[in-house]
Amino acid sequence: EFARRLIENELLFYTREQAPDEARRLHYLLIDASASMRGDRQVFARGLAIALGKKLQLAGEEVWLRFFDSRLYDVQRARPGQLPAAYMLGFKGERGRNPSRVFAQLATEIALLRARDQRDPVVHLITHAALHVPRPLVTEIRRQAHLFGVFILPSGGELDLEYLDLLEGYAVVDNATLTQKNARAAAATKIVSEAAELSEKMPASTASAEALRGAAMQEDAVPPSLRTGRMSSPPSRR
Repeated sequence: EFARRLIENELLFYTREQAPDEARRLHYLLIDASASMRGDRQVFARGLAIALGKKLQLAGEEVWLRFFDSRLYDVQRARPGQLPAAYMLGFKGERGRNPSRVFAQLATEIALLRARDQRDPVVHLITHAALHVPRPLVTEIRRQAHLFGVFILPSGGELDLEYLDLLEGYAVVDNATLTQKNARAAAATKIVSEAAELSEKMPASTASAEALRGAAMQEDAVPPSLRTGRMSSPPSRR
């Protein structure tokens, strides 16, 4: 078959019909299901997770979904081209809240994942703006994986978390945006597009601990909208 295609100038089609390479990264969509996310925040967070998951799948990436509140729930591995939308929209947590416990477990599991999988984990955190996690835990996760955040503000609230400078990028959605249909849709579209672009620009491997400590020492101003992290250009592919 190879010889026939070569003779008939179909070699280009032959190469395209080969099995695609394994996804370069493993994307973790980590969704807050605690009582703080009830109402509009819950609807926005889950709708955003579905849209972002589909966008990443279209780019050939593997997507895992996971809820948390007072604990970290089981991983839902999305099939290629399919997302468990019904599960995501209907999930009900236990209504507690224990960020330290959740992120300690996440740090351990990502470390084990890195030991057996060569792909880079990318954690997309969708949560309430009051997610106070000990800085050392975030540092440990950031050492093992790329970390992005979407923080949804309460009415009249502000984003004031001690680990923001450790994230490679984050977006802030205020309460006024959630109450307006057009603004809500525009914010979700922007977050999905920019998160996908940042993911594509990421280097092949995560930052070293030394580079992370250097980045954490810099005191940057925090703008109200999406902030991209400091990332080197990805190596050229030949």
